[in-house]
This record gives sequence, C-alpha cells and structure tokens, in this order.
Amino acid sequence: MQPLHNENTAMNNYKLTLVQLYEPLAKTSLIRRSFAKLNRLWQALVRSVQTTQEPKITQMRNCQGHSYFKIYDPLTGQHYYADSEQEVRIWLDCDRYQQTRTQRN
Repeated sequence: MQPLHNENTAMNNYKLTLVQLYEPLAKTSLIRRSFAKLNRLWQALVRSVQTTQEPKITQMRNCQGHSYFKIYDPLTGQHYYADSEQEVRIWLDCDRYQQTRTQRN
C-alpha cells in the first residue's frame, strides 16, 4: 500500500503545482480583460466627446477600382456621395451657405 500513498502524494503535489502556476495567470488574465474593457469604454467616451460638427470626408474605392468620396454630415446624420473632389467642394460650399443662412434667420 505504501507505493499508492506515494503516488497520491506525488499527484497532489502535481495538482498543487498546476494550481499555483495557473492562479497568477488567471488573475493576470482577469486584470488584462478588465483593463481592456475599461480602455474600450474610455475610447467610446472620448469619441462621443470629440464629436465634431464638421463633415467627415473619406475617399473610397469601389470593386472596379474607381475612386469616389463619401461625405458624412453630423448635423443631419446623413451620408452623401460624390464622384470627384470638385463635387465635394461644391457640396461643402452649398452646405456651408445653407447652414450660415439658416443660422442668420
């Protein structure tokens, strides 16, 4: 019976070693996940505070490789599309004129 007791002791020591190794990793993992969640929350808060009233213009490409422009107007929440930079400038000029005109009235 003695060898069985030694095997159990060895197995218990092995289990303790695994638990001792895993426990700090689990705590570190929990801390990392907590910081990651906190970081995502912080980034969302920063984005919401930094919201600008200026239109956001992004140059895009379709599947054929042709470029176009996507304009997002945060005042209206709408997207507009233009085929050229000149069209974007015209939209901006007209949009600014309309905004200035409605603010004066």
